[in-house]
Amino acid sequence: MADGWRDRKRRALTNFLVNTPRGSMFLEPVDASSYSHTGDIMFILFDHFIKQVDPRDVVQVVTDSASNNVFAGKLVEEKYMHIYWTPCAAHCIDLIFEDIFKLSHLKRTLDKAIAVNTLVDGERNPPMGYIYGVMDRAKEMIAQAFKNKEYNYILRKETGYRNKS
Repeated sequence: MADGWRDRKRRALTNFLVNTPRGSMFLEPVDASSYSHTGDIMFILFDHFIKQVDPRDVVQVVTDSASNNVFAGKLVEEKYMHIYWTPCAAHCIDLIFEDIFKLSHLKRTLDKAIAVNTLVDGERNPPMGYIYGVMDRAKEMIAQAFKNKEYNYILRKETGYRNKS
């Protein structure tokens, strides 16, 4: 897993972690302030840590869905046919809620979104056991905001949207 962030001095840092059945383990931070965050550079970093762990023991690389990470993930998948890149669920949920709350009549569900994000992005306990109930409640609140008229909030077949899961 790669988690990018900025410290108090606004330096771009990326933490690299490994998730195992025993839990998440910190590998090392990388100060990425001195170079651009292109897909090629991110691939070099991912490849370095895949080799450090041992490619035979890696099945997935998880990052946020920034375009440079998407590109690097595709390069990882090309080089290591058994390794998959996926976007971080917490980051995807953040983006979904960001779009939802652009709709003024849904702002009152903001507290619920914050609760979901806190659970998803938590580092103490695996969050998935909590997520489904919270997401169901968020869906109920969204439905109520649209006066339970599904055609207002359900993607229709005409949109071409297909859930691949």
